[in-house]
Amino acid sequence: QALETTRADNRRLEALATGLGALPFLFGGRPPRTWLGVASAAAVGFMSAASVALVLEGLRAMMDAERDIQVVATTTEGERVPELVRLHRPDVVVLDLELGTTNGYEVLKKLRSEQTQIRVLVLTAYGDGESMRAALEHQADGIALKTDSPARTVDALRAVHSGVLVFPQAAKRWMRKTNERAIAG
Repeated sequence: QALETTRADNRRLEALATGLGALPFLFGGRPPRTWLGVASAAAVGFMSAASVALVLEGLRAMMDAERDIQVVATTTEGERVPELVRLHRPDVVVLDLELGTTNGYEVLKKLRSEQTQIRVLVLTAYGDGESMRAALEHQADGIALKTDSPARTVDALRAVHSGVLVFPQAAKRWMRKTNERAIAG
């Protein structure tokens, strides 16, 4: 079964919290980024797509802890990503390459074919050269490894949002080796 959350889910939770008196500790001692569906103007709209609910909810919790990032949608179904992007217009999509029946690169290809101005940070367990090459060929704005620390992943999302091409150290080593071979070759 697909797991999907949206702004509407956030509004329902916020309405519930309001009904409970909006106790400050419900939101970690600070007000939520959105209140009754009104987002902070400075918030980065974030959407995540991953086939594993644990990964999806982990990303959501990690981003919810950041004041400048607003989760606008999540899904476990890769084929729903383009539709949700059109509907919710996130600034950045964190796209897991392992999307069950759908390949993350196919989803990225579809997003690019629709001429969306969305930035995409690919999430993968693979730091090999082939994965890096494929991400570049499919016009990813960056790659974050699943083995990276939460802080590094959040930093990568912010960097991609600001227009910086982000790749892990493994990609940089691979690119250096590739360049060295090309020069020597």
